[in-house]
Amino acid sequence: TLLSANEEAVEHFHRGLALLQTLPDTPERNQQELQLQLALAMSLTASQGYATPDVQQALGRARTLAGQMADAPQLGPVLFGLSRSYMVAGQHQPSRELAEQLLQLAESNQDSGLLLSAHYAMGLTQFYHAEFQQALNHSNQVIALYEPAQHPALALRLGQDPKTTHLGYASLDLWFLGYVDQARRHVEAAVS
Repeated sequence: TLLSANEEAVEHFHRGLALLQTLPDTPERNQQELQLQLALAMSLTASQGYATPDVQQALGRARTLAGQMADAPQLGPVLFGLSRSYMVAGQHQPSRELAEQLLQLAESNQDSGLLLSAHYAMGLTQFYHAEFQQALNHSNQVIALYEPAQHPALALRLGQDPKTTHLGYASLDLWFLGYVDQARRHVEAAVS
């Protein structure tokens, strides 16, 4: 039933986007479209997977809209979503470039949730570039920064618990770096 709920949501988002096209091009209309494109991308991800062209199209349009706005708080989640989508699709260089943009944005805004998302994305992209020490550094940042009470919506938006995910990736980084005992401890912490 969850899959059918997401498929139904996709239909509703498409209808909403079609209705928005009938309105004049204003900043308010563009903000509404940006929110609908992000919601559409989340439902598409849940029903089709991270790397489908439909997800990339929705996030690409959201990125264009966010780029037209002076201050679009949605730019961070858009960059994260695109980075993850490209990573899962095996397009590691675009994924890395988007993660780097996200990290720059997070550092300039001093937003802890955005910074967490940026380290999350950087840790994954560097892992898949076999840059295990750098990936470990980013994973350790996620592990240190994540507080469920401080970031209540982050696990929902990311689709998984950031700390648990990066304990797992850190264990892989440590394993490839030759620190087997530390890798084992990270896995045990992730499981617990």
